[in-house]
Order: sequence, then structure tokens, then C-alpha cells
Amino acid sequence: MVVGLLLVGFGIKAGALPVHVWLPLAHPAAPTPASAVLSGAMIKAGLLGWLRFLPIGLSAMTYWGTLCIIAGLLAAFYAVAVGVTQRNPKTILAYSSISQMGLMTVGIGLGLGWPQTVPLVLPAIGIYAVHHGFAKGALFLGMDVLSADDGDRLAHRLDVGRLLLASLALAGAPFTSGAVAKIALKWALNDFQGPWVAGLNLLLPLAAIGTTLLMARFLFVITRHPSAHDRPRVGMWLSWTLTILLTAAVVWLLPAAQKAASKTLQLASLWQALWPVAAGMLISGTIWLRTVRKKRLPALSIPQGDLLYVFSYLYRLFLDLSSKRSRQIQRSMYSALKNIQNNRPELQAIRKLPFWFENCLTDWQIASLIFVILIACLFAWSLRL
Repeated sequence: MVVGLLLVGFGIKAGALPVHVWLPLAHPAAPTPASAVLSGAMIKAGLLGWLRFLPIGLSAMTYWGTLCIIAGLLAAFYAVAVGVTQRNPKTILAYSSISQMGLMTVGIGLGLGWPQTVPLVLPAIGIYAVHHGFAKGALFLGMDVLSADDGDRLAHRLDVGRLLLASLALAGAPFTSGAVAKIALKWALNDFQGPWVAGLNLLLPLAAIGTTLLMARFLFVITRHPSAHDRPRVGMWLSWTLTILLTAAVVWLLPAAQKAASKTLQLASLWQALWPVAAGMLISGTIWLRTVRKKRLPALSIPQGDLLYVFSYLYRLFLDLSSKRSRQIQRSMYSALKNIQNNRPELQAIRKLPFWFENCLTDWQIASLIFVILIACLFAWSLRL
């Protein structure tokens, strides 16, 4: 019970499925710098809570580990399916965070269920968290800068190029911090003996394809329908530039990432990082040609908060049904009482009996007084006995 409550409680902060619904609602409502901090750093508080309080490495909790792996994989793909239908760039990035946190949840599941993977899983989770924090912060901060280029084509193209670099890093393209993070996570599977090995080796590259689709959707929305902002201050532009530099360099400098970084430069690893991104770009280009240029398919849109609308609909339906049922019960009880009263006239006589007795006592004043005295005397005598 304690492990389950810890997973759910910190999972709310981490944006884990199905308690993720606050995240795509909070991002569009927050200022862009606040969204960068929220998605880049603050949701890692839930991840830190898991690492601090769960008995990772102490015992093999296979049931909970399997549950975390399933929830993480579902979040990784479900968030992509919902995110690609969004029209708000902040909402797209929010669902991207849910997807990326799902991959980190897979790492939590590996360490929780199979302690022999902990020496590789914990560094991989740390590398992934650092990579995602800087990459997602760069994407959020770049939105305001890109939206305030004031018609300067050169500046606009340079800003789009910087956003493209951050997007490729998040997708795990070769020579990026994302490739190092994904290689580190795959390494944890080397000591993982279980039925999930083959499935995870297949699903992790597919998740990279999904991330590429999300980033393509984000770039399309932010460049096609930019929002109006004032020219950002120098501090905002410098912060964005610094975040992009950190996205590109900081993971490569982490001591825990040295082995994974060297492995990403091998030819086999380069191909493993390249083909999911290339496949995602190919799918995105095909969809763009069919839906945007030729306008063959209508655009699908899922409301922000997705499951929250389902829960709200079911709750309203429950209230409506309960209200209708309550009114039916009230009408039935009223009708039954009325029928009993109409069909049994003796009830009316019973109800009139106290009034009749009181009227009799009122009319016969002397007799009534004697009657009351006798009753009082009998009561006093019974107390003496």
C-alpha cells in the first residue's frame, strides 16, 4: 500500500499516466519562462521523490516494477497520440514532457522490480532528467523569441534553426544529448533478465519516432501560427542561448555519461539513433503533404486535459442519473403514501383520535380536571411503590 501511494502521490507531480491531466492545462495558462521551469525542472521533483522514497535496489518488487513499466510505456505513446492533435505549442510541449517522463518511469520500474539493474538505471535516469530539463527549457524559451522576430527573416531562420537543434536533441538524434540519454537507458537492459527485454528494445525506438512526430508538430505550429509577443529583453534571449548551449554540451560532460557518450559515437549506435528520427521525419512529411497541402483529411483535435474531460463527463452523467433516480424515488414514495392514505380510511380516524380526545377534555372542564387529578395521584402512588 505504501509503495502504491508513493507512486501515485509523486506521480501526480511527475505527470505520470493517468494523473497527468493538470500538466497540459497548466502550461498554456503560465507565462513562458514559468512553463520552461515547470516542464524542465519542477516535474522532476516527482522523479526525485520516487528515487528517494521507493525501496529501489533493496528488494525485488516485480509486481510494482512491471506496473511502472506498463504505465511508462503507455504514457510515452499515449501522450504522442494526443499531443500531435493539439494546436497550442505549449500544450504540445506539455504532452511531450508526459511522454518523456514515461520513459523515465520505465527506468524506475526496472530498478524497482529488478535490483540488479540499479547500477545502470540510476545514472541513466539522472542523465535523462538533465537532458530533458535543458532541452525542454530551450524549446519553451525559444517560443517567445521566435514569435517576436518583427519580420526579420534572417533572425527568424536562425531562431528556427536553434529550435530545430533543441527538437532533435529531444528526439535523440545522433551527436545530441538525447542520443546519450537513450543509449544510457538501453544499457540498463543488459542486466535485465525478464520477458520485457525484447519488447523494450523494440518500443524504445518507436517512442523516439513518436517524439520526432511531436517535435515536427510543434515546429509546424510555432512557425505557421506564431503568437504575438513583444520583443524579448536581452536577458530572455541570453537565457535561451545559454540553455541551448547547455542542452548541447552539459550531458557530454557528466562523469556518469562518459561511457554512454563514447558509445554513441560508434557506427552501430549512430544508426540506432538516426533511423527513428529519420522515420519520424518521413512520417511527418507524408502527413503534412496529405493533410495540409492537399487538404484530404480533417484535422483532429483532442481537448487539453484529455482524460479530465472523460472523467468530467462521467461525473456529470452520474450526477444526472442520481438526480433523476432521486426524483423517481421521491415521487414513488409520495405516490405510495398517498395511495395508502386514500385506500385505508381508518388511518384518517386514527389521526383524528387525539384531536377528538382533546376536544372532549376541553368541553368537560370539571370532569377533565378530576381526570387529571386522578392521573396525578396514580402517578404519585406508583412512585411511592
